[in-house]
Amino acid sequence: MGTEGEGTGAEAPLAALYHRALPQVYGYLLPRCGSAVLAEDLTAETFMAAVAAAGRDCPPELSRSLHATETLLVRARAALRRVYEEGEGRDA
Repeated sequence: MGTEGEGTGAEAPLAALYHRALPQVYGYLLPRCGSAVLAEDLTAETFMAAVAAAGRDCPPELSRSLHATETLLVRARAALRRVYEEGEGRDA
């Protein structure tokens, strides 16, 4: 049986990244969305994409902490763009 601290090995860096980057990602999305609920959803989607990526052979963008926040902001911008394109009835 495993203990609570065991896992994929990517959990500790992801937790640190989450705590460091959350204010920046949410802070980027909130004024652009105009809705706290939508900003929270897109922030969660951004971090879930990072978690999914971490499960695939530790992608380079998550192994370099220098660029990790910037990578999350790129994902956040893509999620925001997708939501607005869907709202306008355009295909991405």
